[in-house]
Amino acid sequence: MGSDDLPAEITFNQADSVLVVCRSQEVLFSEDGLDAVHAALVMRLGEDSLTHEDISIRYLDKKRLFRATRQVEGVGMQPFVDSYHGIEVEAEALEWRLDGPVVEFRRLAGGGAEPGAFRSLDCFEKDVYDQMMGIDPIHPLAELSRYTNRRGVDSFYAAEYADFLGLQTEQAEMILVGLTNVGYVDLDLATGFCQVNPRAVKHMLCQKGARDHDVLAFYSRPRGTVYATLSLNNLRLSLKGIGQIAVSEAQDVQIVPDGGEIALGEDRDFAFSGLVKAGKFQLKGSDFEFDYASFKIEVRQAESLRIMVEQPGKYDTYGRPALRPVVSSIEELTGTLEIDNPRNKSGWRSASHPQYPILTSREVSHVYYDAPRIRGGAYHRDRFNYAVDPFVIDSLDNFANEDLLFTGELLAGGIVPDVVEPLRLMDDYSLGFTTTVASGGTALYGGVGELTGDLSLDLGGLHGPGRVTFLTSTMDSEDHVLLPDSTFGASARYDNTSRAGLTPAVSAEDAAYGLHPFDQRLDVRSTAADSLRFFGEPVDLEGGLSLKGDRMTARGTFHFDRAELSSRHFEVEHRGMRASESAFQLHGVDQNELAFETDRVSSAMDFDARRGDFTSLEGATLIELPAIRYTCLMDAFTWFMDEAQLELRNTQADPASKTFQELRRYDQSNFFSQAVEQDSLHFLSPAAQYAVDEAHLTCQEVVALPIADAQIRPHDGLVSIRRDALMDMLEQAEVEVDNLTHIHRLYDAKIQVNGRMDYEGAGTGTYLDQEGTEWPVRFNELAVDSATRTLGHGVIRSADEFQLSPKFAFQGRVHLKAMRKHLEFEGGARMDLECEGYPAQWVEFKGVIDPMDVAIPIDSTVMEMGKSHLGVGWAYSHGGITSLYPTFFSPKPVRSDMSFMTPRGLLRFDPKRSRYIVCSDEKLVDETKPGNLMSMSPGSCDLRQHGVGHFPIEEKHLLKHAFFGEGLVQSDRMVLKGGLTLDMPLPDEVVDHLAEAIRGSEASGLAWSGTKYPYMLNEWLGEEEGNALLVELNRNRSFKKQVPEGVQHTMVLHGLELEYDKFEDQWISMGDIGVATLGKHEVWRTFRGKVALDWDDQIIHIYFHLSGQQWYYMEWNAKLGYFRIHPKDPKLDEGEPLSEKIQGLKEGDKRVKEDRGQFVLQLLNPNSRNRRDFVDM
Repeated sequence: MGSDDLPAEITFNQADSVLVVCRSQEVLFSEDGLDAVHAALVMRLGEDSLTHEDISIRYLDKKRLFRATRQVEGVGMQPFVDSYHGIEVEAEALEWRLDGPVVEFRRLAGGGAEPGAFRSLDCFEKDVYDQMMGIDPIHPLAELSRYTNRRGVDSFYAAEYADFLGLQTEQAEMILVGLTNVGYVDLDLATGFCQVNPRAVKHMLCQKGARDHDVLAFYSRPRGTVYATLSLNNLRLSLKGIGQIAVSEAQDVQIVPDGGEIALGEDRDFAFSGLVKAGKFQLKGSDFEFDYASFKIEVRQAESLRIMVEQPGKYDTYGRPALRPVVSSIEELTGTLEIDNPRNKSGWRSASHPQYPILTSREVSHVYYDAPRIRGGAYHRDRFNYAVDPFVIDSLDNFANEDLLFTGELLAGGIVPDVVEPLRLMDDYSLGFTTTVASGGTALYGGVGELTGDLSLDLGGLHGPGRVTFLTSTMDSEDHVLLPDSTFGASARYDNTSRAGLTPAVSAEDAAYGLHPFDQRLDVRSTAADSLRFFGEPVDLEGGLSLKGDRMTARGTFHFDRAELSSRHFEVEHRGMRASESAFQLHGVDQNELAFETDRVSSAMDFDARRGDFTSLEGATLIELPAIRYTCLMDAFTWFMDEAQLELRNTQADPASKTFQELRRYDQSNFFSQAVEQDSLHFLSPAAQYAVDEAHLTCQEVVALPIADAQIRPHDGLVSIRRDALMDMLEQAEVEVDNLTHIHRLYDAKIQVNGRMDYEGAGTGTYLDQEGTEWPVRFNELAVDSATRTLGHGVIRSADEFQLSPKFAFQGRVHLKAMRKHLEFEGGARMDLECEGYPAQWVEFKGVIDPMDVAIPIDSTVMEMGKSHLGVGWAYSHGGITSLYPTFFSPKPVRSDMSFMTPRGLLRFDPKRSRYIVCSDEKLVDETKPGNLMSMSPGSCDLRQHGVGHFPIEEKHLLKHAFFGEGLVQSDRMVLKGGLTLDMPLPDEVVDHLAEAIRGSEASGLAWSGTKYPYMLNEWLGEEEGNALLVELNRNRSFKKQVPEGVQHTMVLHGLELEYDKFEDQWISMGDIGVATLGKHEVWRTFRGKVALDWDDQIIHIYFHLSGQQWYYMEWNAKLGYFRIHPKDPKLDEGEPLSEKIQGLKEGDKRVKEDRGQFVLQLLNPNSRNRRDFVDM
């Protein structure tokens, strides 16, 4: 603890010397270190020091960190004063690690973003001064000056000043605290005593313009928290985050340091790299040194000096002449920039020193012209530059454009001799000159060429109007551009004088050229305004030529009358030209019409012989014929200039040696249509003639045209093509439609080829029957479908007496499809059948016919060509004379008559059994296969059918039936042999009782082999499962368990023989009947009984006679949906008789309804005569 008279003193050492001394009346010590809220600070900097009168200090012992923090209010807000560097420092804190060589000025973490300020002790900033006034009518410093002058004192107490101002003492102290913080007074808050500092007097004089000052202030805005670091080793103060520095407002001199860094030394001297702005001049470089005392900048070697000049007639928003930079810069400059007289830093006496700023160049500097914008950087600075003599320029902020002049010499790098001519400001704002070449011209590139005219140096490089001469050529231009490695010009008048036997005469009114001295070569090219005219004839080159020694070459396109020849390299002679590789175009009568085009050919043009000979470089080159929209591959051709005729040859092509598959390949052809709609039509021809004006191409020795899936053979090997790729129709051609596995051949064809995948026309084909007879078929319509397959359509009339085979005649349409081996016939087939009652009809069909196996497709509805419905097999007639009648492709009396068995499959003649038959291919081989079969023998006229049939019993209620077996018509008898299935919702109790009763009776066993049961299995399950189940039956003599679900039916009656009674309109069983299965029960029994299917009454009668005391009569009324039973049976195994079981059933089991159908189970009255009448029938 100290006192007012003797405060406590704390010192901090660096090595063995005291660096920091702090004095405070109160110091707080703790385990961490010490704190003092109000302390005076002195940091010794050699003979000078950095001080602060009221600072808060803290020392953290563990970190060895000393920190001094400015107060946030009161007199402690005043800046640090640094007498060594001659500045005052406004930073929140000063930190020093006692073991380190660096002191940091920084802002505290979490503090505001105010910049750190490092101001010269002689700095007077008028804007800062004016801000102190705020809204008061009198500046506080002016008020203080008035008070001290009136009383004649330089110290006083705050209370006295308060009386003068008419304020409370506390209010006056607040004003004095503010003046203390800017260094104008020192106020002791404890006593109220105030001492006026000399700074106050200085700033009052500066404000009045009565004293010199500087404006040097460094404002630090770093990215981090450290404003500056002070090296204790060399006392250099390194400032960071420094923006633009105003050095002299009067002379408009500013500094922009690179990276925002400067190094401040003693008495405000500092070093930096970056940009110096001095009036209209800007220096950019490194290692600049500012000397405060002499008020100048030492320029070690500036990277560049850039100058701003006025733009005549243009002004900025303030009405001052608008400025723009000179494009050229002076580089490698050394010297000094004197900012102002050292006693005129503020510019208070600028009228006495108008010559400042002054820039002095002590050594030779340079202006370079190697910027990319100047001819792409062609003027390399090592060989081409302007050497500027040392110079002095004063009044950098005030000079006229015309006064900008630098003496020196252009080092031209051998383009022309070096030029001594002062640099001036050019019209394009570069530094350059304009001069006239001495009369007689000057050497170019040491004598390679010669130049006469003017020379200018500016952003256009070294250039000027005049004439350039090289060998026998002259170029006159308004602007020749001279580069180190070439000279060129545009819009030049060009003339070359011919040399006998060597080079031709060439001329152009507008050409571009390039003279290449190292290669001693002249290149000349045509322009959009003019071509290069050769030989003194209308032979114009759009491209360029090269002249070297006594040889001339050319490149580009020569334009002749109606022709163009292009090459990258021509050898040009007196009356012609040759090219080892070229492209040729020939135009038709209309110059806009391209008639012929090719490339990759050698060419030899002879204007005396009026012909051009061309040979392909690649064996065959692509030639374009745009007028007919074709290209071709030929290895040689000749153009006859005056006849507009071309002879085309392909010496490598040999169509006769090619297979059709080879001719089909694109890479084996040499003529190609370019018409998009022809889809790359192509063919092979070894020779052709092309009449250019008629646009008519005649191809010779064409073996075949590969079109779609066909090969079309021209009659005489000639193919003619005209405009728009239209091919003449081919007469008497042959067509082969090849589908790899088979070929359709057509002859006497008229074919119009429309494209690679499209042709149309007509031709005659051949149908070869199974006996080898050829039947011609004329296809009047030949075309190609969307799948690019050939289609043909023709008509066969009855008068043609066309035979599909000896057993089938045909009339109708016939269709050819390339993808099919056989033809498709659509019309009527007639059998060679003579049976009474079965008149032969033209059976309508559509199908593909194999001549070796003629099979007519038959559907469920069979019609003849006159659209009459034909029956196949037995048919039921509604309202006809006969209820059931046999048919075999014979007309039905009534169209709606139903077939007992539906015909499906193929109609063919079976030579093995001499019969016409309708069935599937599989059933033809094995009748046990699923499906229906109908047949008739031409000799016996016996009709037979096999398959699944349906009786004309309605199925609107809940009983379904089907017959499985065969039907025969023999000697006017219609007989069925096979099985009958009945499906109904008969209660299990009834089914179980019937199965038990039959099995328990003396009925004989029933076999399945040799019957229609194997066929029934195949129909129910399919062939694979049916055969598997049959194997199981044969092996086990029964099913493994119960009847499989797939073959379960309520009743399966087996081994039936039914005969049709045409008088009763009933099918009635003959002999015993058999039961195979009942529901899930196997029965396999045969016994006396009877089955009848009554068409008129729509009743199915079933009678099982097991003995005189045991029988079962059942009838199904299809109209009503009633199933009635009249049983007579003894008790079975002490069980109930069937009648009692039926009586005991629930009503829901005896009466079933589904949709509109029903099944009603009833017991017949025991006294009913139904059974007796049926049995006795």
